[in-house]
Order: sequence, then C-alpha cells, then structure tokens
Amino acid sequence: MGGSEIALSRGELLLGRSRSCQVIVDDMLVSRHHARLLVSHAALFVEDLGSTNGVIVNEAPIAGPTPLSDGDRIIVGTQEMVVRAVDDGVETLAPSSPRSTQTTPKAQPSIQLAAIKPTSPEIPAVRATLTAAHPGLEGADTTQRTEKADGLLTMARMADRMITMGRHDAAARLLGDHLKGLLARAREGRAVPRDVLDTVGVYGLKLTEVTRDPTWTNIAIELHLIARRPLPEKAVIALEGLLPKLEGIDRPMILALKAALRDAADNLARDEWALVERILRIQTR
Repeated sequence: MGGSEIALSRGELLLGRSRSCQVIVDDMLVSRHHARLLVSHAALFVEDLGSTNGVIVNEAPIAGPTPLSDGDRIIVGTQEMVVRAVDDGVETLAPSSPRSTQTTPKAQPSIQLAAIKPTSPEIPAVRATLTAAHPGLEGADTTQRTEKADGLLTMARMADRMITMGRHDAAARLLGDHLKGLLARAREGRAVPRDVLDTVGVYGLKLTEVTRDPTWTNIAIELHLIARRPLPEKAVIALEGLLPKLEGIDRPMILALKAALRDAADNLARDEWALVERILRIQTR
C-alpha cells in the first residue's frame, strides 16, 4: 500500500480502515469494513459492503460481487489500486498485455495490489468547510451533506489523476453519472450545498476543456441557475475561454443564469458579488 504491494492469500479478505481488516486502507473516506475480496485459485472478486463512498472498478461504481482481472483498477476512498496477477515468482504477466490470463501451469497464481494515493491542488480539504449555514439547507442533516460532498470530492481527485495521465474519457465516465445525478436531484427541488456546486462548476468546465464535450459545462450552468448562485472563479475563467471556440454550450441558459443572479443579488454573500459582475459581462454571441 502506498507504493508497496500486498499479496492476497486465498479465501475471504476484508478491505477497510479497521485494524481487523486483512487489507488496511488508512483513508478517512474509506469505511471501517469497506469491501470484501474473494480470492481463489482461479479468480478474484471484489464486493462493496455497503460503504459510504462505494467501490469503483475501471471508472464504474460496482453494484454487486465483481470479478477482477490483471490490470483492473479499484478505487476506494482516495486510493487507487491496480490488480496484478503473478505466478509465485516463476513468471509475471507482461505489462504490454494487461488483460492476459495466460499462466504457467506449474505455478499457482497469486494476486497483488499496488496502491497509489493521488493528490489534487484544486480540491479543498475534505470536511473542512461544510458546517457553515447555507440557504436552502436549514434543518438538513449535516452528516448526509458531508458524505455527499465527500463522494464527489473523492471522484474529482481521481478524475484529476486521470486527466493528468491523458485518460480524459475515463475521467468523464467517472464523474459523468455523478454530475447528472446531482442535476436530476436539483431539478426535483433538492438543495445542493455550495461546496458541491463549486466542485461541479470547476470540474464541469474542466471536463469540457479536455473532452470538448459541452454537456458537462451545460450541467454546471444549469445547476447554478437552479441554485441561483454564480459559478466559481475558475469556472468563469474557463467559460470565458470556451464560449468563442466551442459550439453546443447553452447560451440561452447563460442568459437565464444572468437574469437569476440579478434577481438574487441581495441574497448572495459579499464574496460572490464580484463573480456575478464578471458573469454579467460574459459575451454569449
């Protein structure tokens, strides 16, 4: 873990933050008993144990016991693990063929996981700023709001790593369903915390920048329109640069956001006023 490798013995192994787990992941976004690894001579499975932030395999959340092959990537919390199949020192599967299942008959395969902890300069410290009151959240459960924000922050950190590696489509697949789900809940009238809105704003525009797909920018704009709050500064800067170059960004929705921000100006925090003024100056033609 953290650059080292862990050989998995056969049987049922618990993965989580608890010291009672056979595979311990020291990460606050990992549940005490987060997942179960089922290891046999012929196969390896991973199963989510109802964890708060789930288990992601190859950029997709899992819903049940999921088989793993050499080269598969598992994300728990902010940790990314890579599955490696080896033949007890006789022969290691070639890096050039990560999906190969070919083994040496004389040896019994074992499985190893190499874990890397990514970092992101753009994501605030987890749980650092979610206790402040927010319009539309009076009486809401703080723990639930924090868990929702933590889940998005976890995926955003991993998306940053994927973008750095040039895996732009993988980053979009990882974040896409989460962003669409937040928009669907907002359309139903459910409040979205400001920290979550800011993260959606930054990463919606970032995904559009690297994939040239305006879908993610349109989701960020609509979420902020529903919340009647300005996009964060990094998103505004990115939007100014994208609008003259990329078709498909919803310009009428930007005009609707401007109108909503004018109406809501008296209810906005002082640090948001400059952002509103900058958004009002954006040219949509």
